[in-house]
Amino acid sequence: MRYDGMVNQANALVGKGHWLCRVVRLAMVGMPEKALGLVPEVTCWNLMECETVVIVPLPVPFEHRTGARKYGRHAAFKLIGAIACRYRYDCSPDRNSNVAGGDLALTHKKRSVRAQLEMHRLYYFLLQKLKEIAMKKTLITLAVLAAATGVAQAQSSVVIYGTVDAGFVSERGGVNGNVNKLDSGIASASRLGFKGTEDLGSGLSALFVLESGFSVDNGQQDVSGTLFNRQAYVGLSSKTTGTLTLGRQYTPWYNTLSKVADPFAAGYAGSAKNLFPSNTRTSNTVLYTSPNFNGFDADVAYTFGENADSNKIGRKIGASAGYSNGPLNARLAYNNTSNDTATIEQGSGSNWLAAANYDFAVAKGYIAYGVNKGNNSANRNNGTVNAFNYTSAAASTDSNNILVGATVPVGPAGTVMASFIRTNDKTSANADADQWALGYSYALSKRTSTYASYAKIKNKNFAGYTVGNNSNVGTGDKAFNVGVRHSF
Repeated sequence: MRYDGMVNQANALVGKGHWLCRVVRLAMVGMPEKALGLVPEVTCWNLMECETVVIVPLPVPFEHRTGARKYGRHAAFKLIGAIACRYRYDCSPDRNSNVAGGDLALTHKKRSVRAQLEMHRLYYFLLQKLKEIAMKKTLITLAVLAAATGVAQAQSSVVIYGTVDAGFVSERGGVNGNVNKLDSGIASASRLGFKGTEDLGSGLSALFVLESGFSVDNGQQDVSGTLFNRQAYVGLSSKTTGTLTLGRQYTPWYNTLSKVADPFAAGYAGSAKNLFPSNTRTSNTVLYTSPNFNGFDADVAYTFGENADSNKIGRKIGASAGYSNGPLNARLAYNNTSNDTATIEQGSGSNWLAAANYDFAVAKGYIAYGVNKGNNSANRNNGTVNAFNYTSAAASTDSNNILVGATVPVGPAGTVMASFIRTNDKTSANADADQWALGYSYALSKRTSTYASYAKIKNKNFAGYTVGNNSNVGTGDKAFNVGVRHSF
């Protein structure tokens, strides 16, 4: 490469206010007077601390500015040589004398081959040095930016998550006969959600969740006219005092049923929601969750009815307390729903649920017992639909439920699920029901699994319970499903 090309590259790296350096004022001791007047006094030799490095580009242009051909050439090479020596260029006495005013100070007509080679070598050295400085500056800047980005991410984050679940469902025994369909949300409801946290310092953080449900089989929202129908809340969380959230969220009762009591986790054909009251989620809810104290924690929820006539209308109250440590997970939950209207006080319906599971390594055992009293305390999951060839009995106002179940790991990725549930209607209707369920799930990866399950309900005395799954209530007293679930 010609030395003039090298200088042009060097000027491109550091010229015109480049961010690398502050403006440097350069002067060389012993430079001819005319050249010295054009190169002001030195204030900085450290290129890493500068904004613009002044490099004398070429001998000829420098000569034109000075108007002195001999002294201009001498000053230019003296200056460049001195800069090179500052950066440990091989400035031996012989070589330095050449640079400072020997062969390189001769006119271009008399310049020796050695001098030309020396000039090339010097300019190349300076160019490489400037490139190194630029690279170091860039790496330092990138490291600082990366560290700053890491801190920002630690302080605030938003995560997009979801589940896509679909499969084949075959239902039998209902008034509509055999029903075969492609269904969505069998094991877990299909959903798309956004959740985020922001570190506010001193152990306090802000959080939010926005979660929408949809049907994989037709691409529609599972509840028309809503956006975030599954969950929508915002709140504050403290490591020492607990978490307070406001909005639409799961009830403490449902969390106990799905996470502690049911080996099917309220999904598949064997969902406990087929016979237990669901009380899944509520809007306009304030929920407080305590920190974990040596395995113990509790939560309490209050749902505003938002009715001008009375605060009791539409009001719901929930709470739970539990202990989880090692293989044991036990919890007690309570739910209360006001039945008052604008004209009549009708009391409330209440639900108690005690649940526990224990991991024996070879299997995990589940047991739960629920008590339901009052109007609307034990509404069926399918509402008041007459699913069979008879008029179904009304929802019980005094009943209890019992569940016994287990999950058994099979091989490195398989799990067998089984449960038995009995609903005992203690009113005069005596509309009892039993459910037997069996299922199998195989994990293809940490996020994807396939599954199959079967459940059968035996209704007694015109009871109207149906076999559904996590998202749908079903149409008959028997159902088989097989599907795939992916989470992200």
